[in-house]
Amino acid sequence: QFHTRETAPAAIECDLAICKDVMQHLPHFEREAIFARVKAKKWLLVNDFKEGVNPETRRGGNSPVDPACPPFRFKTVREVYRFPAGKTDKRAFLCW
Repeated sequence: QFHTRETAPAAIECDLAICKDVMQHLPHFEREAIFARVKAKKWLLVNDFKEGVNPETRRGGNSPVDPACPPFRFKTVREVYRFPAGKTDKRAFLCW
């Protein structure tokens, strides 16, 4: 099933959650709320990337994401794709 924030039930359980270009635009507390609401066995996260940091941002701002660092709590993070060089370093990660 496909859900957006507006159509999703209060809690979702799934095998794979795909989240593209979202986390980099949210403050930490909203990221945490998404992970609390969506119980996925694995996540595919596609975001602007910067190794070793997850600075706080305001909603709608832009802050690169490293899913291997707090506040993310994944035990395993594997890079599955690196986008061609552009304005930002965009990468896709499979996380669980």
